[in-house]
Amino acid sequence: MSRMYSAVFLGFILLLAYSQPLYSHGVGFYTTGKAGGGASSNSWSGIGNTRLGINYSIGFGFVYDTAVASNEKFNYRLNAGYENNLFSGYPFFTNKSMHRITLSNTFGFALFKNKFVRVWMGPQVELACRFAERTYFTNEGSIIGLVYTGTKGHIKYTTGELGVGGILGINIHTDDLFTLSFEFGFNGIFGISKSKSSQYVLTVVTIPSFPPQYPPEFPRIESNILYILKVDALARINFIFRIGDAEKRYIVTDAN
Repeated sequence: MSRMYSAVFLGFILLLAYSQPLYSHGVGFYTTGKAGGGASSNSWSGIGNTRLGINYSIGFGFVYDTAVASNEKFNYRLNAGYENNLFSGYPFFTNKSMHRITLSNTFGFALFKNKFVRVWMGPQVELACRFAERTYFTNEGSIIGLVYTGTKGHIKYTTGELGVGGILGINIHTDDLFTLSFEFGFNGIFGISKSKSSQYVLTVVTIPSFPPQYPPEFPRIESNILYILKVDALARINFIFRIGDAEKRYIVTDAN
């Protein structure tokens, strides 16, 4: 499934890049960090099983911008990439973390611009898919010398997310080719998650002087729909190589 989403995002990027001449545009890569909190519930009213949590993300990907250092007032920026996402208390890039494919669309308006710096801000709309699949084993519930309980479980889920927020950006132009761009902002995110879990339990009664007993256990299989609401704060560093904008760069300072 992750390959399918990656192919869709890559196709969108190529279509955007070749649909118009790359005049004063920029392409490159970025790295990002996010932190946020929110709630998930199996009931839209919130009356059902509700869970609160803090989560973190780190990621990287591709960036494309229509007006990195030119005299244009408006710029559109696309960030498409991968994030590793987890809840507080777990390490990144383990079987406790989640995968997230993102497509962030930012619509920027210049606040200040000259030949060295462009400061801009604007709204951001983010589409994302978060997914994970893991198998776990635990022997919780066992009593030494009396009862052994082994539980093997498997969980798989996919979440579609829509985020709306705002971004403040600062582009620093080091020369006629390269720009270092910093972004700071937030996203309010709504998501719908579909999960399926299965659990198999083996219980062995080991009371001394009695032969081992194996009470029958049937696999428990559940399928749930979760509704997610959260807010993320984010920071991004973009490394952008500009194409064809040297002739549109400022010759004199313009603070308008």
